[in-house]
Amino acid sequence: MNAFFASNEEEIIEQKNIKRRAKKIIGDVITVLLLILCVFLVFTKFIWLYPVEVDGDSMNNTLTSGDLLLVDRLSKPKRGDVIVFTLYEKLYIKRVVALEGDTVGIWGENLYVKKAGSEVFELVTYDGVIGKTNYGNDKTFLYEWEVRENCVYVLGDNRENSTDSRAFGQIQLDLVNGVVHQFIIDNKDEPLGKFYKYL
Repeated sequence: MNAFFASNEEEIIEQKNIKRRAKKIIGDVITVLLLILCVFLVFTKFIWLYPVEVDGDSMNNTLTSGDLLLVDRLSKPKRGDVIVFTLYEKLYIKRVVALEGDTVGIWGENLYVKKAGSEVFELVTYDGVIGKTNYGNDKTFLYEWEVRENCVYVLGDNRENSTDSRAFGQIQLDLVNGVVHQFIIDNKDEPLGKFYKYL
């Protein structure tokens, strides 16, 4: 009888130990996951990605006012990328149309770029662009502009309603905050939008 109770008691103790070990493992896993999440959020906010809200219509129809964008601080801008930069303490969102060594030409409604090392201007178009590039109906080149070293030439996709390199010139790369990812949160009031807005 005593042996039976002793065996039963040992079994109960063993089951409690197993439950205790399982709870500790689960607690440890949750702790590690929370630490990974915290590190990821800090890395995202201060090193890699950060959210920016579109304010204005200069990138219509590609982006609309109120869209939330994830900006990658680590990517180097390429032709066609949408970037965020700070100029005169104001944040701008524009499209890179030319890199250093390229020559930009604007002729009537159209944008032409002679890439570095090339002798030929090519017509450049992007989906979502609206309006005439020269703000008017002139059918001659307004200018040819070679992009300096460590600079980019930017335009808004809403060409007739954008203050960009046509007004303030090319942008130095050290003014660029980052490249916009394709991940666009259309409604900032949705839970995911709120999460990124308040990161």
